[in-house]
Formats: sequence, structure tokens, C-alpha cells
Amino acid sequence: MGFTIRKLFLNKDIYAPGNTVPADGTAAVYECSTSVKPGNLEPPDSAHFEKAFRTDKIPQGEYFFLQGFSETDVETFIETVFGKNPGEEDLPGTVIQVDPEKADVLVNAAKELWLESLWQEVNLAGGKFFLRLLEENNCCVFQIFRPVEKPRPPLTDTGVHCSLTNPPSFTSG
Repeated sequence: MGFTIRKLFLNKDIYAPGNTVPADGTAAVYECSTSVKPGNLEPPDSAHFEKAFRTDKIPQGEYFFLQGFSETDVETFIETVFGKNPGEEDLPGTVIQVDPEKADVLVNAAKELWLESLWQEVNLAGGKFFLRLLEENNCCVFQIFRPVEKPRPPLTDTGVHCSLTNPPSFTSG
């Protein structure tokens, strides 16, 4: 599955729903882990998406972003990907160990996003990403937000310069 991957800046946080799905359609937000690190050019597929837990928001910031679709509704997607009954993983702090075979669509999406970061020479920050699930026309839309490392500011002239007020003497004598 080919995904279009974009660099995205969120100007405000995206919040997980409370008891009802908000107007923006967000059904669930997860914080997910990956063990793929810079310099690891051939990680196993399973390393791209290892664990997940429900979280309350995706913080504003700069991300690598992709979006995909499933023909199932959100509850069925959650059940298929996480091997849980809907609502079962909603307990705060419950970490879900991801089965890469059940979550293959998300593993492949996370892998494509990582490969695109290599191609574009963008450094991804840390070992986490956010997964947002939305309900649209009884289908699940999934979005992956992978934080981008902030570039280091360029070195600037501090105005401090070294000078030798008493240069050493190099005469022999």
C-alpha cells in the first residue's frame, strides 16, 4: 500500500474523545513505540510498531504524517489490530503488545514513513509516534504522526574573540 507522506506542523493539540466522538471525528488516540533507531538500516518489520496505549492527546509540534483507510469501522479495526474487544484497552496505562501480523497495515505504514524519512534526510525524534483513529462513513481512517527532531540552531558569533596580548617568543637563544 503506497502512502503519501507529508511533513506537518500541528498548531494545536489534537485531543482524544471523552464519552462521545468529537466533531473532528477522532475516535481514539494512541501513543505507540518503535525500536527503529537512526543508523539501523534493516530493522525487522516488527520493530516499526511494537506497543501502544491510549493517550489523551497528540501535542502540537512538527511531525512526519501519513493517512490510511480501512473498510471496517473503528471498533472492528481496534479489535483486529490490537486483538482486543472494543473498550478492553481503554484502561489508562494499559500497554498493548502489538502482534505484527494482526497490525500489518500499521506496521507497513510506520515502515513506509520511516523509509521516507531516510529518503528525505529528516531525523525522526525518539522512539514513539501517535496513532489517531477517525470514523468516517462507517470506515476507519488511521493517521500516524511521528515527531520530527528539531534542527539544531546554527552556530552564531557570540562576539567573544581570542587574541594574544602577549604573543610567545619563538626566538632561540
